[in-house]
Amino acid sequence: MTLMRETREATEPIPQVSEVMTGPVICLDVEQTADAAARIMRKHRTSEVVITESGRPVGVISDRALSGHLRALRITGRTLVGEICSTQFITVAPDDDVRWAAQQMSKHSMRRIPVLSGETVVGFLSVGDVAGFFKAADWRAGLNPETAPS
Repeated sequence: MTLMRETREATEPIPQVSEVMTGPVICLDVEQTADAAARIMRKHRTSEVVITESGRPVGVISDRALSGHLRALRITGRTLVGEICSTQFITVAPDDDVRWAAQQMSKHSMRRIPVLSGETVVGFLSVGDVAGFFKAADWRAGLNPETAPS
């Protein structure tokens, strides 16, 4: 049996991030603990949460980073997520096109990227959300519009 996957025709326009992003976004305050983050991730079956302070996003933490911190740094479950979250994070906007967002994900080796509308996180865009919009050659070329075939 041969399995075939449908792909978008090259003539179809590339959609905006808002058309393919997923949500809702799970947020935790900087004062929440690593234990709380792990529980929330399990409960909501998500691999990343946005860390906020006074309602504004200030960082993100992934399940990989959380487990890595717990093992490598020997932090306790009572350590605050604000102390261990990544505060250097890349975001995209809902009206960005998917190709540009995918380029940012590729450039920064990200599996998921937060989508911000103003100062509010409205969703995440994952590799799985954008994969069907590009040919394999696009991914090999790093989704660079100058080198990727159209």
